Amino acid sequence: MPEENPTPPSPEKPVEPTPAKAEVAPKPEPKASSNRLHLPRPVLFVVVAIVLIMAGVWIIRSFRTASTDDAYVNSYVTFVAPRVTGQVAQVLVEDNNRVKKGDVLVQLDPEPYQVKLGIKQAALDKARADYDVAEANTRSLLAQARSQRFKLEHAVEDVDNQKALVRQRVATWKQANATLTLAQQEYDRYKGLVGQNAVST
Repeated sequence: MPEENPTPPSPEKPVEPTPAKAEVAPKPEPKASSNRLHLPRPVLFVVVAIVLIMAGVWIIRSFRTASTDDAYVNSYVTFVAPRVTGQVAQVLVEDNNRVKKGDVLVQLDPEPYQVKLGIKQAALDKARADYDVAEANTRSLLAQARSQRFKLEHAVEDVDNQKALVRQRVATWKQANATLTLAQQEYDRYKGLVGQNAVST
């Protein structure tokens, strides 16, 4: 086949010579980057230890903490009632705290009880004062009774002395009466003898 001549360039557009293509240096192919991150071994050990510790803590918490969406809990409910009535001043425990016998749960306002204590203390002091007065009166009465007893014993002794004196006077009177009777009898006998001229005058 005959070679076809290229079409001559149009006279209006001059043909510029085509510059020679510059040779481009081939780019070095990047090395295949590995997806693994290279860390020093001590740092890797520390990271693994932290991960293991966190996992252990999470496991321990999961065993200690009960979690459920629908559950029922059986528990013992204890009703706590104070021996006295009063206004609560301070609560010393929180919900779900463990307590044992003898623990203080609440503190009551002590002011009303202090007022009552003051009233009772005043009544006690008055009762003690009354007791002291009654004791003093009792001692006074006891002293008076002892004095009266002494006077009574003295009076009884005087009565006994008077009785002895009366007995003595009665005895003296009886003796004088006997002497009088004897003298009367002697007088009557001598009178009779004198009337009979039996005795010399």
